[in-house]
Amino acid sequence: MNRPLLWVGLLLACLLGAAGYYAWSKAIPYDEVVDRGPSPEALANPYLAAEHFLREQGLAVEQANSLERLTTLPGKGNSLLLLGERSNMSPRQVEQLLAWAKSGGHLLLVAEALWDEETGKSGDLLLDRLDIHQTLSDEPEELAPTEKKPLKKKAPDLTKLYVDNETAPAYFSFDTDFNLIDPKHLAQFSANSARSSHLMQLDLGRGRVTVITDSDLWKTQSIGRHDNAWLLWYLTQGTGVTLLFNSDFDDLFTLLVRYFPQALVALIALIALALWRAGMRQGPIQPPPPNA
Repeated sequence: MNRPLLWVGLLLACLLGAAGYYAWSKAIPYDEVVDRGPSPEALANPYLAAEHFLREQGLAVEQANSLERLTTLPGKGNSLLLLGERSNMSPRQVEQLLAWAKSGGHLLLVAEALWDEETGKSGDLLLDRLDIHQTLSDEPEELAPTEKKPLKKKAPDLTKLYVDNETAPAYFSFDTDFNLIDPKHLAQFSANSARSSHLMQLDLGRGRVTVITDSDLWKTQSIGRHDNAWLLWYLTQGTGVTLLFNSDFDDLFTLLVRYFPQALVALIALIALALWRAGMRQGPIQPPPPNA
């Protein structure tokens, strides 16, 4: 074997070893966190963080997709949170909910419609039965041109709630564009911002009903702000919690099929007879044959 080549190889191996040892001694290990965004479960459930928070407080939490759950859910010791859209709610379902609350349950709902002074109703059947009105908040008075002050960063208009035996209020980030009005003074307590009221609770039979202007403060992106999470616990403490936010209330056709099947059959038969009567049952008139 060629001795010079051997020495060159050994020298290269030593240099590579030294370079590798130097790089290894200078290398600093680190952890990198890759944010892949919300999980599919979080995307499908905007109140997932709220559910986890309540479970950490020792409360039993479940989801429901329809009011059929009320048939097996006792009122006493339970809170039902209506956080989804319910424009298709029928008068029968409204009575079912109110009866459940009167039996000892806690019903929490989001006001969905604005009160119309001309018609004397809002269109939100459940809210109208509770005699609570929702309106737009009054706009703050603007300063005259001579009274304008230098522009400053505007602080958020937070909702305050004073609790017994506490000197400082709790703060929540309700949407201040809406306001709740209690014309008959039925509410036991309320939470207010500088411009309006956003939470009212009233007794109903052996239970109670809580009305709020919006539930966005309990969604995943907002529940960690201010005292939003604490409010959710405060309203549901000591009860089992059922969240109904994928509201699957029956539409008009489903209600007709369920309660008036004979009328639907008669209507379909009448339409079929009308189409049969209006349809052409004979061919076109044939001209007389020629005499030839």
